[in-house]
Amino acid sequence: MKLKEYLKKLIPTLHGNLIVIGLEDSEVNDMILHSTTLNQCYFLDSNIKEKKEKKKKKSYQLGKNKNIPLKKFRKTFKKKKTDAIICNLKDMEQYLNRFVKDSVYICKGKLYYYGSKRRIQNSNLKERYQRYQVSFEEVELENSYVFIIDLSKAKTRWYKEWWYIITDSLCRAADIIGDFLVN
Repeated sequence: MKLKEYLKKLIPTLHGNLIVIGLEDSEVNDMILHSTTLNQCYFLDSNIKEKKEKKKKKSYQLGKNKNIPLKKFRKTFKKKKTDAIICNLKDMEQYLNRFVKDSVYICKGKLYYYGSKRRIQNSNLKERYQRYQVSFEEVELENSYVFIIDLSKAKTRWYKEWWYIITDSLCRAADIIGDFLVN
């Protein structure tokens, strides 16, 4: 089974509010728009450039003219108001450190990451989400890999989130120093 076929089977089972990040297939997008079980659907794209400075801005694009800054992602979508998130890991890799805690905060249903198996394993998604005591499911397809995270029973505390941010930063710094010393 290919990713497109998997998403076509998945869309009718979803209900409520949906956030789609980085989905480029127009046929699946049309299917999402015409679905009767979805109340609201937000299509977000990352990698937006500012017009004046032409530097990369950390934001998601919602529609044609509206950008959502990365720091205001939680404020825009509110706590536990989203039922499902479908996310392309390739587009989210640079924002993954912040998006993990934001996705647990805003989603009350399932989170679907899709991409290559190697990319998903290298991003340590399982270890990052395991902190929140959630369940996982992995689906291997012909041309890609889907990692499903059930966030309905996720437990969060503000002090734990800050602890995770600090430990992740220290681990990344140790990796960078180690790479520098090896090279």
